[in-house]
Amino acid sequence: MDSLWSEGELLARGIHRIMSDRGLTRGRVLELFCGNGRVAVPLAAMGHKVVGVDFSFKFIEEAKKRARGVGVQERTEFIVGDARRIDDVVGSGSGQFDAVLIVWNSLGYYDRRSDEEILARSRRLVSEGSLLILANLPHRDQMVSRGRVVRTFGRYGDLLILEDMEFDPVRSVLSTRMYLLLDEGAGYVRRAGEVYSEMRIYTPTELGEIMERTGWSLESVYGDVKRLEKFDPARSPLTMVARAVTPS
Repeated sequence: MDSLWSEGELLARGIHRIMSDRGLTRGRVLELFCGNGRVAVPLAAMGHKVVGVDFSFKFIEEAKKRARGVGVQERTEFIVGDARRIDDVVGSGSGQFDAVLIVWNSLGYYDRRSDEEILARSRRLVSEGSLLILANLPHRDQMVSRGRVVRTFGRYGDLLILEDMEFDPVRSVLSTRMYLLLDEGAGYVRRAGEVYSEMRIYTPTELGEIMERTGWSLESVYGDVKRLEKFDPARSPLTMVARAVTPS
């Protein structure tokens, strides 16, 4: 799993650069859908105070363990909870956080109304001018350009992950079937599980409109957050940075 953590650290460095370039070098960060803390823990090691929320108890326990292992448990808090009710999970009140963070593809697993509710409730937890960072999201242009059916393979220690992904351009939905395999050595592989999911894929324009309706104003757009590269609709993931504004 070391490669997953290495990837998380690279993502965290890019996110830290976005924040520090805007004067936020030691911020209070809320990461939604934090998973096992692969981004939150490195951000804490860079000096931020991070609250991570995920619905998976297993991931949250792994994140806590990792935070203790690198000595940042005092700057992290990991909570099992539903991002759709994030103000109930962390407690209501404006000004709790300086930045809200979502990495990769968690927006889109719910319907559009739920995604809007997530961003609207997150807005209530921050003061005007605070940051919203959506990092390395998949988007419609990228899905269309790479073809309708894609198969990927990755190895993380003894865990092998095979993904079959199919994009429906009419529904703008990405269907993914993930096969989990364990390498037991001597050429033997054991099937450990299978996961199927569907995710709505937004366009950058749609995401910008959702931000505007939920109290955020788009400030900057990048491609891969690890390099803060220029956004290439056909090739790069999508990173968007917005500021909290007073609704008109």
